Amino acid sequence: MFDIAQEQQFGSPPSLYAEMALTNPWKQIFPANDPIVNIFEDLNYALRLADYKSSQGQSWKVVNFVVYRLCPIVHKLISLKTNRFLADYWDVVREASRLAIFFFLSEPRRQCGALGVSNTLFLSKFKCHMSTFGTSIDWKLCRPLHLWMLFFGTLESRGFPEQDWFAETLISVARTMQLDSWGAIVDAVQGFLWVEDVYDTKAAIVGQNLMGEVS
Repeated sequence: MFDIAQEQQFGSPPSLYAEMALTNPWKQIFPANDPIVNIFEDLNYALRLADYKSSQGQSWKVVNFVVYRLCPIVHKLISLKTNRFLADYWDVVREASRLAIFFFLSEPRRQCGALGVSNTLFLSKFKCHMSTFGTSIDWKLCRPLHLWMLFFGTLESRGFPEQDWFAETLISVARTMQLDSWGAIVDAVQGFLWVEDVYDTKAAIVGQNLMGEVS
């Protein structure tokens, strides 16, 4: 009975794979065999499952969703870490993406009841990585991803030493994409990867503080 209950709450409906988009934005950015593509796909699938559960009147914001669906993604992110010199273009983008996915996962994990979710280390690492390697490449090939990473870094950095850097860099990238309002930024980020009813409140608060700077 326990196994049946777990499958009903956290199992995968067979039709869900067929409903997922065949061309997701990360597939248009990274080389097909890049390991970060599989992580984005796993993350997207978990989010589609959450949407499906909501449509069936089931709550997905429970600790077991973290255990069964999000923790495996976290483990893959940790195993993808590299300590070697990042000389290749995709090495730089992949490492930035890896760190940013931690930002993205934090709020869903908290709302599912996970304790001790902190990005203090990842915020510092992301800023250091981008300041050291990110300035050496042209982000034109992956502007939507660049904006997405900085957006969630901005949400997670409020109250931390890195908050000004994230906000200023986000605004700078938004301007290069001709996004002249906070709403336009949010729309662009939602078009890359988003979770309904998870980031809305925090995004509204941060947007209100930054509105004058974006316009």
